[in-house]
Amino acid sequence: MAENFDEILDKCIDSIGSGDSIDDCLARYPEYASDLLPLLRTMTGAQDAVTFEPSAEKKQAARQQLMSMIGTQKSGQKRSFLSTFFGKTKVWAGAAAMAAVALIAVYGIMPLLGNSGTPIQQGDFALMISDDPAVVDLFDSVEVTIDLVKLYHSTEGWQDITPETNTVDLTDIKGALAQKIWEGEILVGEYTKVRVDIGGIDAVIGGVPISISFSASLVIEVPFQIIADTLTNYVFDMAVFNPGGFSYTVDTVPDESGPDQEFDLIVAP
Repeated sequence: MAENFDEILDKCIDSIGSGDSIDDCLARYPEYASDLLPLLRTMTGAQDAVTFEPSAEKKQAARQQLMSMIGTQKSGQKRSFLSTFFGKTKVWAGAAAMAAVALIAVYGIMPLLGNSGTPIQQGDFALMISDDPAVVDLFDSVEVTIDLVKLYHSTEGWQDITPETNTVDLTDIKGALAQKIWEGEILVGEYTKVRVDIGGIDAVIGGVPISISFSASLVIEVPFQIIADTLTNYVFDMAVFNPGGFSYTVDTVPDESGPDQEFDLIVAP
């Protein structure tokens, strides 16, 4: 493949983005038609499926990353960067390479890669729910339904987690006791907030259902760091409060929350 194939591919991407057809591009560069055609078809297919317009700088940077990975061989034969990674043939890697070209060159997206072009690292994270026993001792049960957990990554924004256990009874996890609702891998880096979305609370005192008020989303802002190949245990402490009379509410206890809290894990019923 001639040394300027990357330049030609770049020009075709821009011209198609400006309204030209694939045939227009191939007509301008007939000697590269067989190599351009599958790449450009995949690109236009992805463009139809996704609406996203990055900045010109981001597109250019992504193209440069792509072309540096693809590279050119002195013999004149282009080799897919996926083929280079896996030692497979160009035919084997073709479909994956075309999808990468469409996403990287057009949208500035690096699948499975971070902003630096390196693989995104992940670390282990476990979320526990605990409770302050001050008021909850009055109750037979306080069952909290957790619909969703969101973690705020300092550079990547909110990361969603669907709890493996979505109901906890606060009367079972008083004091240092805690119940794990999720464990898995998340992006490495600094996190500044944990948000728990509450779907409902069913409480009982002396066999009688009691209404408890609560916010749909409870947020604790205790920063923590996720490090690759390291487990981080995070305790999200919530408690029943009595503002006065026979009214009760569930809210967070930030001072008892975070990655450095001691806890005794219970087995979910």
